[in-house]
Amino acid sequence: MSSVRRFESDTLQYFWDRYVGDDPERISEYEQCGADIEVAQLIYDMRTEAGLRVERPPESDGWQAKAPASQRAGARTLWGRRFRLPIIGFS
Repeated sequence: MSSVRRFESDTLQYFWDRYVGDDPERISEYEQCGADIEVAQLIYDMRTEAGLRVERPPESDGWQAKAPASQRAGARTLWGRRFRLPIIGFS
């Protein structure tokens, strides 16, 4: 277990100890994700400040987002494993 306490929250510290711990590779991945988030936020802030935004074309132009075929059929993947979510109707 990690001897250095990184979080005030006991829950966050538990997950850090369990999934990252003292593994240098996982610590590096965690720090890289933090850097990626900072860069993405800077880009978003600059685009917003410049008045740039992404607009979705109207549906009348024939544009429609398509999910991968496996998702359209109801299959999902999580950590490389496929599973199906049942569709539950409510009355």
